[in-house]
Amino acid sequence: MKHSWRLVTALLMGFFVLTKTELCSGETNDPWSFDIDPYLWLASYEGTFGLPAVPPDIPPIHSNSESPFSTHISGAAMLAAQVHYNQVGLFLDGAWLRMKTEGDSGSSLYSGTEIKSDIAYGSAALSYRLPQFANLQCDLFAGARVWYFGNTIDFESGAAPGFTAEGSRTWVDPIVGAALRYDVTPHWFGTVLGDAGGFGAGSDLTWNVFGGVGYQFTTCFSASLGYRFLHLDYNKDQFEANVDVRGFLVQMGIHF
Repeated sequence: MKHSWRLVTALLMGFFVLTKTELCSGETNDPWSFDIDPYLWLASYEGTFGLPAVPPDIPPIHSNSESPFSTHISGAAMLAAQVHYNQVGLFLDGAWLRMKTEGDSGSSLYSGTEIKSDIAYGSAALSYRLPQFANLQCDLFAGARVWYFGNTIDFESGAAPGFTAEGSRTWVDPIVGAALRYDVTPHWFGTVLGDAGGFGAGSDLTWNVFGGVGYQFTTCFSASLGYRFLHLDYNKDQFEANVDVRGFLVQMGIHF
């Protein structure tokens, strides 16, 4: 039985190597292409937060952004992917972040606050690749982004006893954007991606931009390092999240 498992494993590995060799050879004229891009966003955040459960005499809470290390990330998952058939494609991007930071008291009755946020989104957009100009590649896209924003604000006791307020919202924003890549050399490239959305349909406004440099190791594998900034402004039914999320981003690319 042990030898059978070894044989099966060897056959699977051989099939994988042969398949990847063919896919990475660069000699195929297949109109289909696929990209899978797991990434890590070392993000911090700041902003203004309000919840329906907070008494109306307490104004929205502002995060304490004096220290660049005031944000603590306790969970994260991120993945992007693209499918192309000739010039037409489907762009997907999803992320989940669990973060916490300190905020002001909002009232002289409390000594301070701790803000805990769950931020998750999933984007899907149709894209169109413009004719390549020299070494510049440009994709235009339009679609939608589904948001989940959950907030917990712990009011620390002062003149009044402390309490905890929490709430969450889910909504959908339309988005439009563009992604550019410029090949500086056969291996080094620069990339810029930006989008904007909301426009009052879900959030009042959201926009997101990433810029970075990358290295193409083979036809199938690349890596990039850059900086991402995301702004979100949502304020409906006493739930407020006017937030900036920013930080360095490391991405691995698998292309076939």
